[in-house]
Amino acid sequence: MIQRSNYQLVRWYLQDLGDVYQLSSSSLGRYRFYLRHLLLWAGETPFPQAAKLRPTFPSYVSNLPGRQGEAALAPVTQKKIIEAGKRFFIWTRQNHPKEFGSLSVAWLESLRPPRVRESSNEHEYVSLEEVLQLIAI
Repeated sequence: MIQRSNYQLVRWYLQDLGDVYQLSSSSLGRYRFYLRHLLLWAGETPFPQAAKLRPTFPSYVSNLPGRQGEAALAPVTQKKIIEAGKRFFIWTRQNHPKEFGSLSVAWLESLRPPRVRESSNEHEYVSLEEVLQLIAI
């Protein structure tokens, strides 16, 4: 179950993004998608106590299943979800300093996407002669 106060904070943040930062409705839809994962991660825990939650938000996001539940979410999507969560917590600290003063800057800096091993997308082509040499061995 999702904590009601967390849900309300996310709604206020999205409204602020639309009104103050003038994000388009399609951008707000993406932010809503990203922040939904933040709400699911926190569950019934109030956001001011988020630093105590385990697994951490980046660990939680790295284990989220992708489409059809087969593999993890794409690294780019994971990065966007975590960055949106980080921006949300920075906004809460700025706009609600009494409630969110317990979230340290060090904890906010720990909200970073997991490191991903870069794989080469470049194809390596082999000539017919090389294939014949490999077969002959």
